[in-house]
Amino acid sequence: MRKSTRLQSFYFVFFLSSSGILAFRNVYFRSVGLSGSDMGLVGAALLVVGIVAQPVWGLLSDRLGAQKRVVLIALAVSGALSLAFPPAARVGVLALVGLTIAFAAFQSPVRPVANSLVLSAGYGYGTVRAFGSIAFGVGTLAYGLVLARTDPSVLFYVYAVGAALAFFVVLRTPVGDGDPLDGVGRRVPALLRNRSFAGLLAATFVVGIVLSANNSYFVFFVNAVGGGNETTGAAFAVKTTAEAIAFLAFVRAAPSRRLLFVAGGLAHAAVFSMYVFGGTTAAVIAVQPLLGVGYAAVMTSVVELADELSPDELGATAQTALTALGIGLGGATGELLSGALLDVLGIFRLFGGYAVVAVVSVVVFLATVDASRVTRNASLAGGDD
Repeated sequence: MRKSTRLQSFYFVFFLSSSGILAFRNVYFRSVGLSGSDMGLVGAALLVVGIVAQPVWGLLSDRLGAQKRVVLIALAVSGALSLAFPPAARVGVLALVGLTIAFAAFQSPVRPVANSLVLSAGYGYGTVRAFGSIAFGVGTLAYGLVLARTDPSVLFYVYAVGAALAFFVVLRTPVGDGDPLDGVGRRVPALLRNRSFAGLLAATFVVGIVLSANNSYFVFFVNAVGGGNETTGAAFAVKTTAEAIAFLAFVRAAPSRRLLFVAGGLAHAAVFSMYVFGGTTAAVIAVQPLLGVGYAAVMTSVVELADELSPDELGATAQTALTALGIGLGGATGELLSGALLDVLGIFRLFGGYAVVAVVSVVVFLATVDASRVTRNASLAGGDD
């Protein structure tokens, strides 16, 4: 099996197994009696720990040249910890928060460090990430059907199995760790002082509020317009199918990063503005392709910009900083605000707020990131098998 195929298989298996926890974890938490504020607390813990843990794992990966080993450790430990969620729920909210902290500390570095592995191997982000989108769509559609007939705790058991399968795929993938590098810690401040990189983190923080909150609270919006978990799954499937097509298209067409971020942010703003008025489940599903293309545009822009704005030896550090300080910190903020505001504003006006935040992210990006100075790395279009 070619190296690129193994990497694509890893993304598919990991996203398939983790899609349930991302999209439907609040269905489980609600089933065990958690309030909106409690769900916000658990969701924030999941993201806040990632904010702290991901840069540590990134620095460790670059310092030791251990990107592959970090991914393997993260998969093994997070898979084992996921099995403890159902027993913890019987103990109470504090037990769930404590377990979430441990789970997030090991699960959170999987995606950014894997992104670094893909980019360092010379592959375009979209050529591999598209398979994650396909898997996420298949997973959410399947979970939507399954959760109508079984206990929501199945989410955590499926993740454990998927993490084990992903572990063995990575183990057998012929990608090497990098060379150990002294003085990594001394090089990070210079990276963070780079105006465009710092601006990228700021813009990603703002858009992270929107991305995370949409994933966590979309299921409640669907319920409010008369849909069930099956509708949520179908909507995610449509969205992620569009994502996958867009990820692959962006690799071939290579549009500017500036255009991608602006178009992606405005696409989110447009869809969330429509959500303010409610509508039918059919209308909600109909706008998902626009949201999927928008998501692929934003993620392609920020992941590849982070790679190209950073020195090669800080690849994992740059990706974990992007995920933690950008998407993660923004996501934690979104979880806390959304959990508190949901009971006050209601789900429709909450999405109206998301639309405003999406526009703000575009303004921040245009004001701070000089993407015109970044030259596309030609090696990203392919890879060395």
